[in-house]
Amino acid sequence: MAFKPLTVNTPVGEKAHILAEDDAALYDGIFGEDCVLKLGEQFASKTISNNVIRVMDGVVVVGGHVGRIIKGDYEDMMIDNGIADQKRNDLIVARFQSGGTGGADTYSLVVVKGTPGSTAKDPAIVQEDLYAGGKRRDYPLYRVRIENLSVVGVDKLFKVNRNFKVLTEELDKTREKIDSVNKTLEERTNGKVKIYGDAEGGNIRITSPNGVIWEIDAYNDNLRVYCDDGSVSFNFLKDGTLNIADLVISSVRTRLSEFIGKIKNAAYCTVVNNATTTGAGTVLDGRMGKTLNDKIASVSTVANEDRLRLNKVEVNLSRATNTLGSAYGVTAKYRTNEYMTTVYFYGQHVGASMGAYQAIGFGALPAGKRPLNKIQIPCAGVAGLYMTVDASGMACLFNETPNTLSFGKTWVNGHLTFVN
Repeated sequence: MAFKPLTVNTPVGEKAHILAEDDAALYDGIFGEDCVLKLGEQFASKTISNNVIRVMDGVVVVGGHVGRIIKGDYEDMMIDNGIADQKRNDLIVARFQSGGTGGADTYSLVVVKGTPGSTAKDPAIVQEDLYAGGKRRDYPLYRVRIENLSVVGVDKLFKVNRNFKVLTEELDKTREKIDSVNKTLEERTNGKVKIYGDAEGGNIRITSPNGVIWEIDAYNDNLRVYCDDGSVSFNFLKDGTLNIADLVISSVRTRLSEFIGKIKNAAYCTVVNNATTTGAGTVLDGRMGKTLNDKIASVSTVANEDRLRLNKVEVNLSRATNTLGSAYGVTAKYRTNEYMTTVYFYGQHVGASMGAYQAIGFGALPAGKRPLNKIQIPCAGVAGLYMTVDASGMACLFNETPNTLSFGKTWVNGHLTFVN
């Protein structure tokens, strides 16, 4: 049966139909990643001694499978003694080991011991896709750095997942920032220019120094310019007709005489150079056009600045594909923007023999597009062979074992994404 119903009642006496992997599939879809939840002490660490790192309470999700140290409790992780004049990195990981569909699983915090040497390297861990049939997945929580006989540092490696409350708060803050952009126009004009929307469509409101309000809107799909008291109105209709204070002009030829007849009395009006006069029999001086134009120019300047800001964000998000190089049938490419970089490995490796901790390099990423620390994922076909990008930006295939690796043709496919 392909489809499996979960939240249904089954007949009395039938065996349980909801398994741990069913719940894990649901949680994996919700969280979308391995993480520690924002609860309790969130797996905070305390160094008790050179042999004990204490992990405090919290909840961890690995491949959708949930594990917990209950509130107020903790788990002590035992660290083996260091060696004089040697360095070593140990990893504290949350390890899920699948027992197969309906089988007995194991889930615990374990210490993966690193190899001592003149330089410290993180030990290899297994991170199989449990949803795709993988059996084991390690989620690194802490790196314990050991020099000589002492623990010199404990590095937090996990991500605390933001819950819905935090996401809602962040969305509210984003909405506030958007509102602040709109408010910026009003602030720069001391409230004299406002852009807003209502049931009539988009609106621009301009207020004179004396409080006279003009509006521009798209009422009934037409462009309308009017004084707030309704005494003056200009309507540019979508069919090309112009209506000026109840005078309709649809054709210059046929309506010119009517237009002249309507405006002839304006020749006897008093010319005023302000936006405050309300008396009858007055017309505006042409210099008022400059005053109104300056207001519009101010609005245009602010709008252009906002457009430039949005354009900068768009440019920073754009990504282009670049080739680092090829070797033995495998090509490494990368895509990058202002914030993140992804390195892609693809091709069928023709086979090689690689010495212990030897690398096959493809090229280095440019400065500013490199990870803070070395990152890597295993090559599926060759145990111990990893697709790697180190802190110098070098993309390579790396033998992470202390032995020589010899292998024939094998597909190398994968990608590594990191914050610049």
